[in-house]
Amino acid sequence: MKLTQIAAICAIASTATLAQAAPVWQDFSITGLYGENYELTPDEKQSTITFEYAAKLKYGDFFAFADRTNSDGQSDTYFEVSPRLSLGAVSGKKLELGPIKDVLIATTWEGGKDMNNYLYGVGVDLAIPYFQYAQLNFYRANNEIQEDDYQLTFTYGIPFKIASEEFLVDGFLDWSTAEKDQVAHSSELNWTTQWKWNAGKHISPDTRLYLGVEHSIRPAQASDLTEIMRIYNHEIATGLATWNSQLKTFADYQQWFLELQQQQFPLFVAEETATHAIAGYADYASFRAINGYLYTVEHSVYIDPKFTRQGLGKRLMLKLIEHAQQHNIHVMVAAIDHENTGSIYLHQQLGFKQTGYMPQVGQKFGKWRDLVLMQLNFD
Repeated sequence: MKLTQIAAICAIASTATLAQAAPVWQDFSITGLYGENYELTPDEKQSTITFEYAAKLKYGDFFAFADRTNSDGQSDTYFEVSPRLSLGAVSGKKLELGPIKDVLIATTWEGGKDMNNYLYGVGVDLAIPYFQYAQLNFYRANNEIQEDDYQLTFTYGIPFKIASEEFLVDGFLDWSTAEKDQVAHSSELNWTTQWKWNAGKHISPDTRLYLGVEHSIRPAQASDLTEIMRIYNHEIATGLATWNSQLKTFADYQQWFLELQQQQFPLFVAEETATHAIAGYADYASFRAINGYLYTVEHSVYIDPKFTRQGLGKRLMLKLIEHAQQHNIHVMVAAIDHENTGSIYLHQQLGFKQTGYMPQVGQKFGKWRDLVLMQLNFD
């Protein structure tokens, strides 16, 4: 075992020991999930039972979960144990600054079949309006199988009500760096969000029984083209995300899909795991059909109106950005209607800069439209 792994194990054990005390609060939950069209499972169908435990302790907090998955008759177990030590609680001082509520020593042990990874670093608890909780951890990861890297983990929970019904949006985002040493690997992004309705409230006021859905981002298939066409044609008829006024046919989309495949450009869809409904899609292609623009692409993102305001546009964009970085793209270009402020804000969040403004260069619904040009440059 590498010396760094031994040190990481000691850090996790020490953090867990120091954080231990009678819990201020604790919570245990069991979740069942069934889904299809997984890319990494043999038959693309998988059922998962997740056991979770979380506790707030005197000197920190503790979180652990275990996934028991079954796919094509084969079972597997994966777990994570994440104790964190509060530097504010240990020092007796308030370590608050802006949205930061506390600073912690963060550790995690990831374990599964033939692998153990040990992560250690620093974490912060954040106070964000409307969030029940928000935590950001930055780790150095000692990986058993692939090259060591750095990982950023953001976990969150957002409760809200519609009339008297209670809902919860919670999830996590993991991003790890690319490494090019002995066991090279690309950067990786995993963003998982669940939308839940508390049906337990109708059993008793204190009962929590959540029913919900989870969306997955995956490469599009030919069988998705009908839904992609429906989403785009709806935007043609009602929206400003495209200035096209002529509805597309299924044959148009078959040709478009073939061209993307031939040129090895990506097309991703956001799919509701349980119902297989296509909630949105994103792609990029050549910015101009001239070889001088070989490393510049222009992208598009469209979301079904029934699934807006669920973070799917951002998830699709992050997937496109990850793909572009892995395929040596230098610049991503966005051309956005000047009144599409939601899209402009999303691109700003993702690091895009406005580089141009073209007044009255197009028409939609009988009016002249202005075009905002934004771009993201990669090193």
